[in-house]
Amino acid sequence: MIQRNTMRELPRPSTLRGGWREHHETILRRLAWPANGSPSPLEALGVTSCHAGEGVSTVAARLAAAAASLGNQDILLVDAHFAEPTLHETFCMEPKAGLAEALLARVDLSELVRPTSVEHLSLLGAGLLHAESCRAYDAACLAETVEALKGRFGLVIFDLPPVARESAAVRLASLLDGVLLVVEAERVRWQVARRTKKLLTRAGAPVLGAVLNKRRQHIPSWLYRTL
Repeated sequence: MIQRNTMRELPRPSTLRGGWREHHETILRRLAWPANGSPSPLEALGVTSCHAGEGVSTVAARLAAAAASLGNQDILLVDAHFAEPTLHETFCMEPKAGLAEALLARVDLSELVRPTSVEHLSLLGAGLLHAESCRAYDAACLAETVEALKGRFGLVIFDLPPVARESAAVRLASLLDGVLLVVEAERVRWQVARRTKKLLTRAGAPVLGAVLNKRRQHIPSWLYRTL
């Protein structure tokens, strides 16, 4: 199993500050995680969106951190957004070899997974093979790699690219136990969200629900507190 680096504690990233934990723990419980003896436990969860910039990486990171806080299971967060990887920055880590190397160069996963500053949470970054990463979704060992990660961690959460931008990523989504669709409030039309869900469903990806993100508060905070 991954050895935690105890030489220095990394700073807690701003993405993981604030009053978000209760909301994301509620999402996990509605997804029946932890499984508590369920015959079909949730072991691999994908998070995606219709368009770029809807907050998928933030939702994925917070779900992973919330899962890590709910028990003693080891949680893995995977950056499968090869074109625009950001999770290494979220956790104040240097970019290194990751998922692309596992899929395209068959580098052993134990050499690629890194512990984060959050207890029980590890990260598998997107990797450094950016010029070749478009081939990663079609790698012959994709399903094998997903199964290997599920066997090592209590929950694996994949940060997936937008469905509209990387249709090839739908193949990865179809190998997971469930997918959450992040929808930015007041930006994405319901017809677009429904079409995206259909694309995922037709590919065999089990869509478990949607997360309404970036909901704006139109009532001034001082007035809202009096209601």
